[in-house]
Amino acid sequence: MKFLTTLLLACIIQCSLAFNSMPSDSVILKTINAYKVKEKKDLSCLSMNGVDPSIDAISISFKDTVTLNGFHYVLVICDTKNGYQHGHTFGCTNYFFLTSFKNTWFVKYSILHSEPDPLGDNPAYEIVAIGKDKRALVSYFESTGNHHYEKSLALYYIQEGTLTPVFYLDSEYSNVAWKLPESVEDPCNGYREVEEYVIVPSNQQWYDIHVKKSSYNYGAGCEEEILKQQIESTYRYINTKYSKVE
Repeated sequence: MKFLTTLLLACIIQCSLAFNSMPSDSVILKTINAYKVKEKKDLSCLSMNGVDPSIDAISISFKDTVTLNGFHYVLVICDTKNGYQHGHTFGCTNYFFLTSFKNTWFVKYSILHSEPDPLGDNPAYEIVAIGKDKRALVSYFESTGNHHYEKSLALYYIQEGTLTPVFYLDSEYSNVAWKLPESVEDPCNGYREVEEYVIVPSNQQWYDIHVKKSSYNYGAGCEEEILKQQIESTYRYINTKYSKVE
């Protein structure tokens, strides 16, 4: 009995260590390429204008572990840039849920896109807790096209093989670079808005999200930032998405 208990503990520890060792980028790319060939998946990103060639290149933008319904996965995100329009970078984003069996990694689920969408200057991601045993992917968008600064984020509820949008926030906007006056003494017509969010842990199935929105004007020459207004709001998960609580 003691031997069986020891053997079982050893197996549990070995399996835990095997999963907790994040696969290297080379292993992930090899796994995705094998999935592409075996399942005959098209991972190409179409061109913006229909003239330039589509791009069939895989590069890893993000990877992290996530546990869903007791099963362990590595969520891998691949961004492929394929064009520019109105000062914005466009491309395709593909998602892969990797898991392992007997020390071999394979793609269990995938979410593929071939039509280009705005990617922003530096796409960024993270996984956060949004409820009891619930995780969300945060996708950050940032762009400085056309002398405007834009920053936003979207939360996607993670389930096996699916990413459901549940919350969106315009994190920051500024047109100051476009509104700069000729002289430091001239009035400034620029403005900036910032929205900060905090996920509030609780005993609820879904956590609330607290948002603070700050609006700013500028003094002469757009040099001094002046707080105009501050509004705080609470968002609660209602009927498949987060809505503002009045």
